[in-house]
Amino acid sequence: MFVIRKTQLDALAGALDEAFAQRLADKMRRFWPRTCEAMGPAQLEARIAHGLERARAHGAREEVDIQRYLNLMFLLGDDFDTDSSLPWARAYLTAPGPISARLSQLCEYALAEARRSNGDAP
Repeated sequence: MFVIRKTQLDALAGALDEAFAQRLADKMRRFWPRTCEAMGPAQLEARIAHGLERARAHGAREEVDIQRYLNLMFLLGDDFDTDSSLPWARAYLTAPGPISARLSQLCEYALAEARRSNGDAP
């Protein structure tokens, strides 16, 4: 019988989190190349860590939902979920229903708003 110690599980979880964060960073570089290049690797890593924390605080657990949340951060700002000038963002995030549906709807609304406002949304 194998015994897996907590320290071993913690090490595995840390490695998985690092791989996950790296995958997210790669995706952000692909979708937001100029923004990511301008901020550099350390700031990108910090921004992704912040986004992961905030996305999880809102109930996001699936990679696709966390990616949506990060895209919203890059479009609207790192603290869009608490920004008083974006009350509609908070309304979507706190509405009832699955987080996946709420983030999908929020992405659609945010892109439409960005296009209406300045036309340079991706």
